[in-house]
Amino acid sequence: MASKTRNLQFKDGRYYARLSIHKALQPILGRKEFVAPLGADRTAALDRLPAAIAGMKEEIAIAKRQLGTQQKPTYRPKPSPRRQLEPVEIAAPFLQSRLKLDDEVRNSGHPLAGLGYPDHDHIDQLRQIVAGKRPAILPASLAFALDHARATGNLKNEGATLRLLAQAELVAIDTEMSRDEGEPDPPIPANLIAQPAQPAPDKATSARILSADSTKTLSELVPRLIRERQPSPATAREYEVMARQFEELVDPVPAVYEITRRHVQRFKDRLLETPSSATKRFKDMTLPEAIEANKKRAQPYDCLDPKTINDKTLMRLTGLLNWAMRQDIIPDNPATGVRAEITGGKVKAPPRVHFNPGDLTKLFAPRLFAPTGRLGETQWAMLIGLFAGLRPSESAQMRLDSVIHQRGVLCLTVEEETKTEGSRRIVPVHSTLIALGFEQYVERLRQTKETHLFPKWYEDGMTAKAEATAKSKTVLNHYFPRFIPRRFNVTYKKNAGIADPRKDFYSFRHTFKTGLSMAGVERGVMDQLCGHSDNTAGAVYVHGVSVEALKEAVERLHYDGLDLKSFM
Repeated sequence: MASKTRNLQFKDGRYYARLSIHKALQPILGRKEFVAPLGADRTAALDRLPAAIAGMKEEIAIAKRQLGTQQKPTYRPKPSPRRQLEPVEIAAPFLQSRLKLDDEVRNSGHPLAGLGYPDHDHIDQLRQIVAGKRPAILPASLAFALDHARATGNLKNEGATLRLLAQAELVAIDTEMSRDEGEPDPPIPANLIAQPAQPAPDKATSARILSADSTKTLSELVPRLIRERQPSPATAREYEVMARQFEELVDPVPAVYEITRRHVQRFKDRLLETPSSATKRFKDMTLPEAIEANKKRAQPYDCLDPKTINDKTLMRLTGLLNWAMRQDIIPDNPATGVRAEITGGKVKAPPRVHFNPGDLTKLFAPRLFAPTGRLGETQWAMLIGLFAGLRPSESAQMRLDSVIHQRGVLCLTVEEETKTEGSRRIVPVHSTLIALGFEQYVERLRQTKETHLFPKWYEDGMTAKAEATAKSKTVLNHYFPRFIPRRFNVTYKKNAGIADPRKDFYSFRHTFKTGLSMAGVERGVMDQLCGHSDNTAGAVYVHGVSVEALKEAVERLHYDGLDLKSFM
């Protein structure tokens, strides 16, 4: 298996990174190949392999420069210090310098002229950059071009420039390979041909330039907005995604002062053509490419929902431009009032429904629910969802210190990071849970120095949160449902013989609320137990329903078909 992985070698029970060196470079490097140990574990070796190969290639690149021609390649465009350059004005000279150097090497008869083998890892990395995936370490040539443009103040749009530079390098590699085969140069793509300079903006357009930030693009303004507003990570991510989508779908990319209502309408129309989950379904493609690829499918994927476009993407665009108005960057907001029309459409079925008595009989059958008779995290999570109505994220974050006695009543205090302030509440523990040994379960956890009611679930969720935060994809509590609820939805429910897609782990909460309603619990008390009221946690004790009344309401719960006596 190891031999199928490029540059990975397995020998004497250990893995090594291996990269051969061209004979023209061997005198400089003093060896025929690079070999670096990666350890005995294959998974760890695969993780270390890219960094090891990157280091080897860097040494080869240095050796090539030593062996190179008298004239070093220059990727420096000739910018004017008086204006920022469009991406093509940086990428086009970059491409021409690459092709010019290749011409000079071939005409000189230098040994490097025969060093024309493709580096597939490098090509794959360039393709990912073109698709908008920026690696932690940029290829040296692209990093040089970006650094120079940034240092001279001529970089207008870093993201778009990087993507175009990567495309330029791919074109250069393709051209060099064609020349190696004696074929004519392939045509240069139109987007890599610099157009003549445009005339200066007229007076009406110039009047929209209120500050230096007026000439920046949306993606260049987003970091300042985030720095000043300090939104949640999820909201910050939405602003970044919106700016990326705008600059992929609106071509050429306008500066913020150039954005007109026509641009916004065009953006909205293109979003309506964009397939949902495009970055996952059409990997390594830009959004325009994904749109065209989706249209060619026999059964195209559904496109973005108009409501999502309005409530997320266009809302973030409007918010960014409103902020730009308040900062005196632009005089008005061209996105105001632009919305995707929502017409017709099917009435969607409820996303979730409660479990009926037959479902509960199947879900809590002894052979499936607890074949050993022991109640662990999964069993208690299901029971608390059914008898306390907690959301999965609330259960996962429940601290042992939040299991308290209030006026002699054992309660769960929902006070961790919750959906809304109204979600903070107390829920008395149902007598069924007490009879099943809930207090003993809590005491065992305390004796083992645990801090949370579901320690493994909490640990898994926090690990997922850390990984999401590192990728700037954190969304409040969305990482906790990936564990116990996902296993329930994918495996447990199927084993119980429940196929209805509307019934999942969250349906325990729906069953709890339905059970309260059928027991005749009044709406205000029911909402307070479910966290649908506007009261804060403090109001529960002072202004809300008494804990005795809450306990009496919870004890009204009765589920036909549910028999838990064998676990008591």
